[in-house]
Amino acid sequence: MYSNYERKQKGSTSKHSRDNFNYDNSYDNDSDYNDINHHSQSTNSHRNNSDSRNQRSNNNSPHHHHQVQDYHRRKNSKTMYNYNENPGYNHGYSQNSQHNNQHHPGYPDNNANPATYRRTQSWLMYKFMRIRCGACIILSTLIIFPLILLLSPDLFNEILNGKLIHTLIPKEFLGNSDITLDENIAPSGQAGRAPGVKQNVSLLLQKDDFDHEVLIYNRAPKCASIWLTRLLYLLGAGNMNEFTVQSPWEEGEKPFLTADGQRVVVKAIEATKKPLVYIRHQYFIDFEEFNFKRPLYLNMIRDPMKRFESFYYFIRFGNKEGDGADVAMSDARKYMTIDECVRAHDRECLEPKWQLVPYFCGHDPRCRQRSSWAVEKAKHNVEKYFAFVGIVEDLEGSLEVLEELLPRYFKNARNIKHDETQIKNDTYTLNKAKTSDQTISFLKTQTSIALEYDLYNFVFRRYMDNRKKLLLGSSKTLVKK
Repeated sequence: MYSNYERKQKGSTSKHSRDNFNYDNSYDNDSDYNDINHHSQSTNSHRNNSDSRNQRSNNNSPHHHHQVQDYHRRKNSKTMYNYNENPGYNHGYSQNSQHNNQHHPGYPDNNANPATYRRTQSWLMYKFMRIRCGACIILSTLIIFPLILLLSPDLFNEILNGKLIHTLIPKEFLGNSDITLDENIAPSGQAGRAPGVKQNVSLLLQKDDFDHEVLIYNRAPKCASIWLTRLLYLLGAGNMNEFTVQSPWEEGEKPFLTADGQRVVVKAIEATKKPLVYIRHQYFIDFEEFNFKRPLYLNMIRDPMKRFESFYYFIRFGNKEGDGADVAMSDARKYMTIDECVRAHDRECLEPKWQLVPYFCGHDPRCRQRSSWAVEKAKHNVEKYFAFVGIVEDLEGSLEVLEELLPRYFKNARNIKHDETQIKNDTYTLNKAKTSDQTISFLKTQTSIALEYDLYNFVFRRYMDNRKKLLLGSSKTLVKK
């Protein structure tokens, strides 16, 4: 037998609810409703007195109505609820609008659509989260940027100077116009003890994805290599630019290395304290072939005829310092001039030692053959992988460029050069005889020195372009010549 309240609820049940629920079975089996009956019976033993029950329910147990109303709300809902959840659940909508407004101000009235209310609630939550996300982004920006400025001023300056934009925008969209430091991406460099000094090496590379912590000077012979090595040791020491300098040498070593030999060198460099300048007579090594990031490469180049003359007499008489003169030969050969060597059709002059090109071409066996292929490969590597190749004939101007490109390593380089007490001038070759113009013309056009001039002229043009890009103008040394 149903009570008046239960009969009223059953009569108001929608067809959809009647189709989906069996009230008789549900009332018997539902734990929530049984709990409610048990509560009512424990409160009043006269269960059949409807008026007294309603009075007790209204005056003494307001929570009772919540439980009954919530039960029927869930029964009539299209969504199946878990009837084993907390029977005290009372956050839904009630048919008793007046009671809800009394105990829960702000609830919708009888005609309110619960779905609409939930959509409104979700929309408000979405807006609130958007505001929170925006606030978090602003706060994070205000916190992160000061930290970057405090911990890494160089990175902060790179962001401000547009290095990230330069990385994201393809090169073809930037055009081929002349680059100026004021208008283009001149990323901040790491200049030893002077952070914030611009390091513009990225301007001269097709793609700057190099390890700036490692600079390799694979010095070509008879191209001011001893002088520049001494300069780098002075720059890396004491209170100057503070970087590690390594110049390993092994007796009998050769610039060409096997693949295993290259791997040993690469791993040794990677294991050394950074920043590092690694100096050695060795051909170009592509670190990426050994799954390491490419370092910055540096070298110097010299007029091929002048370099040939210097090497020719160096192996005979050495230099002022005492190096060289270590090739065994007869006195007749030792005192033979280059002019006499050419007139005698001696192989030493007709097939000059192939030294310069392989330092830029690399360890491919074809690089050691006197060929146009080796020269073109060397040009390719210079353009893509060498941060800078200087000109010995313009040493002052080359140092000026290096101070702009790589201030971390070459800051104050010219100051040392101008101080004659810092580096001794004792590396020049002794007993060099003047070569006739006829012999020079023959060597430049009829021997492999002609191929070396092809590379030299390419590097010279690149050097002059670099000066223009860095707004350094014409070199004073070259103008005098």
